[in-house]
Amino acid sequence: AKLELEWLECVNLNQQKLKKPVVHQMRVNLKKQLAFLTLMQHGVEHERLVEFAEVIRTVQKQLGKLRNCQVQRTKAELIESDLGHEYNISNFLKEKEADYQEVWSKFIEDISPVEAMAGI
Repeated sequence: AKLELEWLECVNLNQQKLKKPVVHQMRVNLKKQLAFLTLMQHGVEHERLVEFAEVIRTVQKQLGKLRNCQVQRTKAELIESDLGHEYNISNFLKEKEADYQEVWSKFIEDISPVEAMAGI
């Protein structure tokens, strides 16, 4: 229940824009939910666990693309700043990040993360 409440809070915080700390927290939450499912494998039907894990992994995959881009952009900005260069790579990554955010927006329109994760 705690993981589900945390997930719902993160989703609600992300209604405006996918901010780095919230995306990170969402990914951590999904990893914890997968770990919990592993612990529950002896108490829940195998088919249901597989179904739940598939839903979590689908959401996790979409968020993972965005999160990886955010991390790369942060590192690129740091390196560029240290070297005193213009923000060439980080600007490119900023555009890719916007693309991933758009993909996420379309994804949550098609499959509501709250509904998809309900009952897990």
